[in-house]
Amino acid sequence: YDDATLVTKHYSPWIGFLNDEIIFGKRNVRLAFEKNLADMIEDTKTFYGKNAATLLGEFGIPFDLDDGKAYKTGDFSEQVKALDRSMRVIEKNKLSYTLWNYTADNNNARGDLWNGEDLSVFSTDQRKKTTDINSGGRALKAVIRPFPEKISGTLDLYRFDINEVTLTVKFKPDPQNNLPNKIILPHYHYGNGFEVLHSKGKLEYDRNSGSLFFYPENKTQIQTLIVVNKNYSE
Repeated sequence: YDDATLVTKHYSPWIGFLNDEIIFGKRNVRLAFEKNLADMIEDTKTFYGKNAATLLGEFGIPFDLDDGKAYKTGDFSEQVKALDRSMRVIEKNKLSYTLWNYTADNNNARGDLWNGEDLSVFSTDQRKKTTDINSGGRALKAVIRPFPEKISGTLDLYRFDINEVTLTVKFKPDPQNNLPNKIILPHYHYGNGFEVLHSKGKLEYDRNSGSLFFYPENKTQIQTLIVVNKNYSE
């Protein structure tokens, strides 16, 4: 968690609190959070072996920032920024995670109905249209993210820019493996169409599941895929 945001219930990109230390500066905060997670991954390798997986078991943000201002205005842009910062730090470390939380009966007055917390990505008070699967979701622009689900090789980088609606994936293929690389493209971001810039190879797309498959042509080189929402500028 970003303790500064969690405790004060106010998001500032310039201030962070980590391991009993106050951090100042937007870049310094980001780098400190990135290093903290990188150290956790190294601890996993040290204690459980170099091939052991690391799972970030819990992280999230309070949605009642600034005395619940967003509940009155409907503007959740600060929550989007706060959650996106955490997400980008996690993606930088290529880390698996569990987002806290989903509370089906969350409401603006009582939050998650436990311990005064209000971290649910869904609230009954934000649900306006029951036929819309996304209605009631909070900060979904940051919550819902594309990602590489299966890489036939070694993942080098993946990064999602929510403002440009652009996913970048780089990986080193396994020459002995002919299985496709699978990228999940949620309809929330890419349902109206997208373009893919990629290394030489073949693409396949399953719209129903939002799955993009890539078969690289040259498996001796680092592969790059850049997926862009082609309607972003409209």
